[in-house]
Amino acid sequence: MRKWYTLIMEKSDRQQKLGRRLKEERERLGMTQAAMASAIGVGRLTGIHYELGDRTPTADVLMRLREVGVDVVYVLTGDRPNEQFDISAMEQAVELMLDLVIKLEAQPDKHVMTQALLHFYRSILSQHSKLGSAPIAASTVEVD
Repeated sequence: MRKWYTLIMEKSDRQQKLGRRLKEERERLGMTQAAMASAIGVGRLTGIHYELGDRTPTADVLMRLREVGVDVVYVLTGDRPNEQFDISAMEQAVELMLDLVIKLEAQPDKHVMTQALLHFYRSILSQHSKLGSAPIAASTVEVD
């Protein structure tokens, strides 16, 4: 049988992780603690306690967080199963790549094209960062 303090520590660890993810989401949205608290209808100190893991948001607060753009599934689980990509940004990147290929009038190297695509995609994402879409992490892309 587990000891009571082990159960308390596990709960505390889960709350702290939830708080860290909530802070990540707030920062991803470019909001201050005060702005986030105001947007979800809680006091700034309550919002701070959520981020520290001292308090756990209620279901009602989680719904309001979702309404302001927080990925609540990520906050609760640490997973992003509904990862979304900004298709418009990808289409713009592909268009730029096609223009580059036409100007080169040759068969460019796969590595060069991949690096160029990542460069264009990142630059377009930085222009559209307020959309809240999840970019492809450059570290996950491998080139032969």
